[in-house]
Amino acid sequence: MKLMTMCYNSNYFFLVNKIILVLSAIIIMLISGCATEPRIALDNSSDYRIEQEFIKEFGIQFSSASSLPELYFYGEEVKNGMLGLIDKAENYIIINTFLILNDSSGNIILEALRKKHNSGVAVYVMADSSSRFLEGESGFSYMDRNLIPFAEYNAIRPWKLFPPINFIKLRFRDHRKYWIVDGKYVLLGGSNIMNSSLQSQDTGGHTDGMALIESPEVAEQLIFSFINNWNEYSSSDIRSADFNIPETAQMDTTVVLFNQEVKDKKPVIEFMVNRLFAAAEKEVWIIQPYTFINDKIIFYVEEMEKRGIEVNIVLSRVANHEKYHYASFYGIKDLIDVGADVWIYDYKESPLHFKAYIIDDRFFSIGSSNFNKRSMELSAEVNILFSDRKSFDILYRSLDEIKRNLRKVTSEEAMEYRSLEYKRWHLIMQNAG
Repeated sequence: MKLMTMCYNSNYFFLVNKIILVLSAIIIMLISGCATEPRIALDNSSDYRIEQEFIKEFGIQFSSASSLPELYFYGEEVKNGMLGLIDKAENYIIINTFLILNDSSGNIILEALRKKHNSGVAVYVMADSSSRFLEGESGFSYMDRNLIPFAEYNAIRPWKLFPPINFIKLRFRDHRKYWIVDGKYVLLGGSNIMNSSLQSQDTGGHTDGMALIESPEVAEQLIFSFINNWNEYSSSDIRSADFNIPETAQMDTTVVLFNQEVKDKKPVIEFMVNRLFAAAEKEVWIIQPYTFINDKIIFYVEEMEKRGIEVNIVLSRVANHEKYHYASFYGIKDLIDVGADVWIYDYKESPLHFKAYIIDDRFFSIGSSNFNKRSMELSAEVNILFSDRKSFDILYRSLDEIKRNLRKVTSEEAMEYRSLEYKRWHLIMQNAG
């Protein structure tokens, strides 16, 4: 018991984290230069051909019937949206999140889940093991005390660091954030269950967001994924029969779900990015907190600029940790050199955590994925793509709000971020962040 207590001591975990970062840096040096150049396939085919490509290559259901989205932007909106979903639930609640803490905001959500669970509604929560590295009590401890069923994705334990092959497996994380209620409602985006995601901007909360849709078809796809992961990491199995899916009624639009599983080794997110960039004609906005550039990312940006497309990349002045700031800002010069406009989001002490790809006035993808190697190759991620005019206009409010607090980075300023410290974190975070 004493040994287990030591394992969860925060100082101990910070030490383990440093070990992981050092090992990541070593791995980066060993594998650098091995990446192949990506290819953007220009979209000259019909919608039918594209649909078949999605289905054949990745098993993606090309279009799922859906309601128009409701955007929850900023912490208070997201928190109230989560509470509203919990209140609506009659049969079950499924939550897949990256981070979950029993802090003041997280406790509000956890308490609502506890009450719903005690009322007879089935509640299942899966979160990544990374929650145990954060300061404060993890949501795992709260759920364990209150008998709420939960699973810990790819648990990080000290003994798993050796032999080295086990360490490599620990790099793979579940970064997805989605909720499913009664097989009908799906909430999806970038927000975790903790203060930084659910507090207001003025108190240091993230500038972040989630999209709520009503779509039994999307719910069914995510439930299938959730069951597979739950049964791998939990001591008790669940079955598809445990989750009733209602019939799909007449819906307002269709969406495409991009759900990337680590164990499938299929680059679903990169495929989505590739196709969106290929479809771009005039303007692209990449809103990301963590853009850790590499040769592949530079290639994508440069190729679009050569086609006359205006590429805008938004980063954040405020970061949760200096390593994210260093790693992201180091690459600004390279992005500007190939023609991109780089913007810094600067609103009080609110870190930008919103994650979206906005292509012309046609496509809007929102989800958990960042524009970096980890999201494209090492993490489970989920994005949802909207392509109808009404949905685009609803979600575009996020970019309008973000634009109010942007400033453009000059080449002179970009040179300030080329010091050894910025370079060091840029290398480490290629795999670690």
